[in-house]
Amino acid sequence: MSDSLGAWLLFPLATAGFPLVCTQLVDGRRTLPARIARSRLDCFSVMALLTAIIAPLTLLFIRNMIVDTYSIQEAGIWDAVNRLSSFYMIFFSSGLSLYYMPKLASIHTESEFKFELKSYFKVLVPLFLLMLILIYFSKGIILKLAFTPEFSQVENVLIWQLLGDFFRIMTLAFGFQILVKTMMKRYFLIEIVFNLMYFLFSFYLIKQNAIEGVLQAYFYTNVLCFVLVLVLFRKLLVKRWFSAKLK
Repeated sequence: MSDSLGAWLLFPLATAGFPLVCTQLVDGRRTLPARIARSRLDCFSVMALLTAIIAPLTLLFIRNMIVDTYSIQEAGIWDAVNRLSSFYMIFFSSGLSLYYMPKLASIHTESEFKFELKSYFKVLVPLFLLMLILIYFSKGIILKLAFTPEFSQVENVLIWQLLGDFFRIMTLAFGFQILVKTMMKRYFLIEIVFNLMYFLFSFYLIKQNAIEGVLQAYFYTNVLCFVLVLVLFRKLLVKRWFSAKLK
């Protein structure tokens, strides 16, 4: 699975989420004409195409940069961290496709989205954080079971991947809304910013901190993207803040 943010948004849609969205668009409540439904499905295709092109290229450039700057062994360490991350991220994303995404596909107002957003941060984010904590403190056992001794260095740099994944999960709270409601401009902006900054941060930090620098780049990029979605949804968040103050 790609490190791209868009890849994690599209993964649930391609599995359990996609039929649910299609049902909502075409059959469910019959709130949209067939041509509008087809238009949205075309948008999903364009969004998927962007991710399919830009995400692998970014990872390829970063991997080649690691090999050229250090060695194929260092690139293998980076690959191992990504594979470990992909395992638990796929597990969690599959859960989102069964719980969070169907709810977003059925809502139509800002107040409904705010309710789901609050539920996401109260329930799902703490659960994911707990899982990351368990992974961190049992990383020695996990690495011995999953990898050979040659990958022992993973234990020293894994923290940056875990921190980056934590911010990624928080970003996905808004990202799934962008995807389900086909907000193409926002999707394109986030996907391009993520991949561009991931490469630029890696280019700068790899010279200072070797393979750890690439994982630091992943963390910083996810923090940046989380701030970006907060800016994109600032009106919604500001309304919620003022409403809470008034109450």
